[in-house]
Amino acid sequence: GDGHVVAEDHPEGGGWWADGERVGLARKAPAAERYYATGERTAGLDLRGQALTLWNTDAYDNALGGFAPDQDPLYLSVPFLMTLRDGRAAGFFTDNAHRQSLDLAATHPDRLIFGVHGGAVVQYVVAGPTPADVMRRYTALTGRAPLPPRWALGYHQCRWGYWPDDQLLEVAEELRSHALPADTMWLDIQHLDGFRTFTWDPTGFPDPLGMAGTLAGLGFHLTVIADPGIKVEPGWDVYASGLTGGHFLRWSDGEPFVGNVWPGLSVFPDFTQAGARAWWADLIGGLADLGVDGIWLDVNEPTVFPESGGGQTIDGEVVA
Repeated sequence: GDGHVVAEDHPEGGGWWADGERVGLARKAPAAERYYATGERTAGLDLRGQALTLWNTDAYDNALGGFAPDQDPLYLSVPFLMTLRDGRAAGFFTDNAHRQSLDLAATHPDRLIFGVHGGAVVQYVVAGPTPADVMRRYTALTGRAPLPPRWALGYHQCRWGYWPDDQLLEVAEELRSHALPADTMWLDIQHLDGFRTFTWDPTGFPDPLGMAGTLAGLGFHLTVIADPGIKVEPGWDVYASGLTGGHFLRWSDGEPFVGNVWPGLSVFPDFTQAGARAWWADLIGGLADLGVDGIWLDVNEPTVFPESGGGQTIDGEVVA
């Protein structure tokens, strides 16, 4: 209303562009405009001058024991950008689930370039004028996360990985013996039977209900890992029920996509389907019945191991 420019298309091409692989739009990027958000990044708070990829991946580098300082992309992609110009903020939410790219005045210092690798460019421009105003309106559009339980905000003890259950309980008792405030103990893939999600190693964790009860008696909640890579194993109830229900990602010919992850050859739930979400929720409910309070959804990029022959991500030809 005061005449302040929120966003302005770049004059070249009327703002729209295509390069054969992507389509997108370009806006003017005044020299004083700053850029924030987009999810987990290795860059600083101000992202101006960065060219970013929005496509979740397992970015772990064995040589570094973590991800590289300039790694892009990482594990989280949020297609939302906040700008700050002359003390006024605005937001841009690009509603597209395909791979996206963001060029924040990196290639052309006067251009903010959005690109998508499939589908339409559907973008919401969110007015401010303050960053708080932008976030309030943006989250009103996309939905807000519920408040977490108080214990989720406390100290959590997690490592790769505890085995057997006595080791986990010993650490919990040590924390209490030193009067250290702690709310949650986590279990990585070592508690699983052959790395099969929703199972328990019968040797190391023979009584998960009793273990969870002991932790509860010490004032701890229990969080366990749940990887979306379901082992291809005919006769195993989790695999069989998912296959029968048509809950896994498939190739265009209808065959389930198979990739290599922790348990070996595996299939992956198609969480775009309501039926698959309900099937997964029912399995999570089985863990809750054993006293599990939290779920660690890991490799939810979803990632595959390079041995699958397709790098570290599910093949782009797989359809949902």
